[in-house]
Amino acid sequence: DKGRVHALDVAVVDVTGVNAAYWLGSLGTQLMQAIADGKVFEIRADDTEISFFLGGNGLADGSVMRIKNSMATAAFKVNTGDGGAPGPVVEVAAGETITAVKAAGAWEVL
Repeated sequence: DKGRVHALDVAVVDVTGVNAAYWLGSLGTQLMQAIADGKVFEIRADDTEISFFLGGNGLADGSVMRIKNSMATAAFKVNTGDGGAPGPVVEVAAGETITAVKAAGAWEVL
């Protein structure tokens, strides 16, 4: 069984029906917890386009994160930079999961 995945550990963040100003803070906090725990970060929100930054979290090079969009039809946008230095934007379609790796101080989506 070495090297085989038997189950995915998922950190679900459900911000459906919650004020946008609240969930922006909630996403950042829970995203960092999910990454620290090695989980897939699954976002559930009202079916409307949202966006957030990956950067500015202090994670070391070599860190890996997986992010899943669990909305019914809406995409969300992930900015690979931070608020002070925006980077390339990746659109994550409904139902899609992306993997991002931090290398040389920047996030790259595989």
